[in-house]
Amino acid sequence: MENLPRDAFVIMLFFSPILVLLIVLSTSLNASAAPHESPNSARALDRQVAATLDSLSLGDINQARVLARQLARQFPRFSLGQLLSAELESAAAFQTVHAAGTSPMSQSLINLLLEAQARKRTLTGPRDDQLVPEGVIQIGKHISDLLLIDLGRSTLFNLSVGEQERAPYITDSHYISSGKAGYGKQREGDNKTPLGIYRITSHRSDASLPDLYGSGALTLNYPNNLDRYLGRTGSGIWLHGVPHSQRSRPPRSSEGCVTMSNEHLTALTHRVKPDETVVMLSHDVVWVSTEHISAQRKALRQLFRQYQDAWASANQTTIQALYESPIDGSASTTTHKVDRESVAGIDASDISIFINPVIRSTTDPVRQNTSERTLRDHQPSAHHVVMNMRTSVENETQLTLYWVKNKHQQWKVVAEQWDGLDS
Repeated sequence: MENLPRDAFVIMLFFSPILVLLIVLSTSLNASAAPHESPNSARALDRQVAATLDSLSLGDINQARVLARQLARQFPRFSLGQLLSAELESAAAFQTVHAAGTSPMSQSLINLLLEAQARKRTLTGPRDDQLVPEGVIQIGKHISDLLLIDLGRSTLFNLSVGEQERAPYITDSHYISSGKAGYGKQREGDNKTPLGIYRITSHRSDASLPDLYGSGALTLNYPNNLDRYLGRTGSGIWLHGVPHSQRSRPPRSSEGCVTMSNEHLTALTHRVKPDETVVMLSHDVVWVSTEHISAQRKALRQLFRQYQDAWASANQTTIQALYESPIDGSASTTTHKVDRESVAGIDASDISIFINPVIRSTTDPVRQNTSERTLRDHQPSAHHVVMNMRTSVENETQLTLYWVKNKHQQWKVVAEQWDGLDS
């Protein structure tokens, strides 16, 4: 507030509480128009909201009023735009509107304020193109896109992967909504969005779904085998649109799915290939230099080579030592024989390696929903490493390994997932 011009404080004396909160929530966003952009597109809406909030944060109320009026007129179904316009017009006339009354705010108004705050965070992503998400150690050559969903910032980052360097770079980002109870799903019906690494299993069209899902949905493979190992339940976690009568939803409003504007969802389905895309559901992502994770990358590549060597040895004792729990050796060596042989020929630099996202807290909700074995062997802060690789040229078969360090600080495979096998 200290950075606002003196005149802004005088004007604020007449503002509604809603507008004062919007100014507090705003920050300098430096929005700029993009060339060749449709004036009614979701991207145009995002930029117009940013420009309006930017003007508010700078104390330029007249400009904010003009922009908000344009926003409301251009996007009549966008509730936040209508609120901004109404509050600024009311302030200009020194009048009182419903939102400024002395009665407690309705949940709808609170949701709109939260959306304004979330949209502000959406526009404050990494400025350095050389930075990468901390949990992304390496992206394999079979992956072309990473959908990094930062639930804490209500933002989806679409990272594409370069052909040569394999270094991810941001090609798009936008506002999303998620579970009404937050993130870190543990059980069916808890209204939380899961944290983890997932695949897109299918695309559902608009015509095949109720209006709640808008222009369609991308379904995820929650729960994956690591989720099952950790005792997590539930299903039907999707990325989907919003009802056609709406432009967006509040940041915490779904039963666990990730929702976005219909235009963003449609663009996403056209842009990415499901079998070449990884979805990472995380929160409050930290962006670091590639040098920051180089030591981790080297160590985890070596861990994968140990996995390859163990299976190449065909020694059951060596193979069993890879796993936390005993496995059926005959089933593993027979059912997956061809794929194990193809794994032996994979270069460690060609696989994808991630640190599975966790809730950074001293309280672990997993404790309430896991077996005694899990409670005994895994600490709340345990980080699971996820390794994914393509095991056939056509990409129809993929192997995902889930590792954790046991109490003896030894890496063990706690879950394994084969996708695309006929058997």
